Amino acid sequence: MPAAHPLITNVVSSPSIMLGSPQEFLALGHGISLGRAAFLGFLILICFFLRWLLNQSSRILSWLGRFKINKNAPSPAPRNLLMSVIAHVLPCKIYYVDAKGMLVFTNQDSYSVFEGTSMKSLLGATRYKEFERYYQNSLRGHTLNVELCGIFIDSQIAHINFIPHRDSSGVVVGVICVSTDVTSYKKIEKELSAAKEAAEIANATKSAFLAHMSHEIRTPLGAVLGFSDLLARPSIMPAERERYLNAIKRNGTLLKSLIDDILDISKVEAGKVTLEICRVNLHEVISDIVNHVGVQATTKKVDIVLDPAPNLPCTIETDPTRLKQILINIVGNAVKFTSKGKVEVRIEEVAGTDLIAFHVKDSGCGILSQHAQDLFKPFSQGDSATKREYGGTGLGLALSRRFARLLGGDVCLTHSVPGEGSVFTITINKALSLTAPLLDPPSPPNRLPDDSPAISDPYALQGIRILLVEDAPDNQLLISTYLKSAGATIEIANNGLEALSMVDRSHFDIVIMDIQMPVMDGYETAEELRMRGFNKPLIALTAHTMIEEREKCLAHGFEAHIGKPINPQALLASVKHHVDMNQNPYPRRESIPNVLIL
Repeated sequence: MPAAHPLITNVVSSPSIMLGSPQEFLALGHGISLGRAAFLGFLILICFFLRWLLNQSSRILSWLGRFKINKNAPSPAPRNLLMSVIAHVLPCKIYYVDAKGMLVFTNQDSYSVFEGTSMKSLLGATRYKEFERYYQNSLRGHTLNVELCGIFIDSQIAHINFIPHRDSSGVVVGVICVSTDVTSYKKIEKELSAAKEAAEIANATKSAFLAHMSHEIRTPLGAVLGFSDLLARPSIMPAERERYLNAIKRNGTLLKSLIDDILDISKVEAGKVTLEICRVNLHEVISDIVNHVGVQATTKKVDIVLDPAPNLPCTIETDPTRLKQILINIVGNAVKFTSKGKVEVRIEEVAGTDLIAFHVKDSGCGILSQHAQDLFKPFSQGDSATKREYGGTGLGLALSRRFARLLGGDVCLTHSVPGEGSVFTITINKALSLTAPLLDPPSPPNRLPDDSPAISDPYALQGIRILLVEDAPDNQLLISTYLKSAGATIEIANNGLEALSMVDRSHFDIVIMDIQMPVMDGYETAEELRMRGFNKPLIALTAHTMIEEREKCLAHGFEAHIGKPINPQALLASVKHHVDMNQNPYPRRESIPNVLIL
């Protein structure tokens, strides 16, 4: 028994490898006789038995007493102990499988109980079948690197190296398997791949957007510049001049519409659309739509037939501007794509819901089924031939659907037959009320009263002194011409600082002021004027037409907000209205609509 202590020190304290069935032999209580040339370092006790034996010291001594020890054998090299320690702390699984498919060694404590059994017992028949393909290939001398899913219970995705182990004569006697769990890496790789794909799609979308915009902007812009050049020719005839002017106005309007649509769709996609919810007279909305598209329909000799269902509500609660925008787009498209016949608009309540449905049926060219699915994508118009024949940007349907969904409904193509026509259905929620009491719909700042003065009236603004604060020379010329044509007296300041000085020196009945200017902008100037006691009306001019901008102008002391490009009649009407209100004051209250931010 004295020899047992060095055996415990050299064998039990350092893991070693036992090949084949000696471990079963040991488990039965038999001793092992070692030859003179053998090394104790080649004796191994499986980890499972080591833990069991170490907890029962008397049995350990009994087991070890059965060995015949060669005292002349050298102690195991410290290198063996170091390599064993390293194997157990590596962040990967190591398996040694012999040529018979038996698991001889693993550095995984949870799997050590399977040492001495087959890999099939460890993995199960199904998973072993996948493992065996690569194991058998490695037994033939091939080193393999593979990724396998679900081979090991605790690894969803494992990267496994199959390394053939050869004896001194070069014969493959086993396979070393090194397995690394790469599940988390694969997840990150998948996320990176998805992010890369999304970035590529976004980049392609941006490129397509720029290409579309280049074409859509350059086309009407080319017409504006070209016809402007023709107007400069001295030999131009009056009839030609009128045609050229009409072409310039038509293409300028198209440019404005395009820019408005781009801004609208950008706001929708950014989630920054503001809805103005108020009570809306449904019959007035329908009448406005018919009047708006009626000129185009009359020109094309296309009839517009209204078919309202009985007992439609007189008023609904929605955003009138967005509702009209949707209906103008859909009904306008129906007229545009109908060369003869009629456009029918049926309005009804959807039973059991709060929805109002508008069914717009045309007898136009219809839509091919392969193009229908792309109709509501921005810049899509079915096919290039349609775009060439009928024009347009391809933003109308995309915007209409987005706005309808904001209003609690949708826009869908419900039926279409090429050569016969199409039916589009628009639904909106008729009760988009807020918690606050609803107000009657406000008049937009640039909406003309029924008795608005026409621009040709040379006396509409007679005797009114106006200070125009604008930094752009072309805008100075344009706006001052509008105002002078109605009889106003105009003085011009190039920025807010000049305006303050001019107001101190002279009397003005009203100030019309741009917002974005150098030196001092419109907001600062308006606040300073109010602080100095200036009590005359201030009208803001700005290219920003969102409701937030209008409210910001009111908060800084402006009475009104007019968006660019300027409607001359709206400008004259606003000036006249606010000057009259200032000279004949009476209690009044600004009507601000309920606002829902989405």
